[in-house]
Amino acid sequence: MADDLNLSAFAGQLQTKFQMRLDPESALELELIQVEEHRATEQAESFSLLFRAPAGAPPVQRIYRLEHERLGELDLFLVPVARDGQGLYYEAVFNRVRPAQ
Repeated sequence: MADDLNLSAFAGQLQTKFQMRLDPESALELELIQVEEHRATEQAESFSLLFRAPAGAPPVQRIYRLEHERLGELDLFLVPVARDGQGLYYEAVFNRVRPAQ
């Protein structure tokens, strides 16, 4: 599955909901609101994801388990980067070597 977690996979899920597990009994709903490509080469890609969570989400950076109906379960390191009247925003940054073809 790790090779499938690329820019294209996430771009296809823009504006969809993810469940972020806080612990085994509780979760919050996140919305993927931005997928941004950074520097890319034939060998590697770099991109970031921006999620919006409810305002009461914990402003703690750590690895969170996310669940998505199409992408399944994934563990992402999320960093809180902003807060406004609409919620708390988390960013995940990917720097990955492209699989050999």
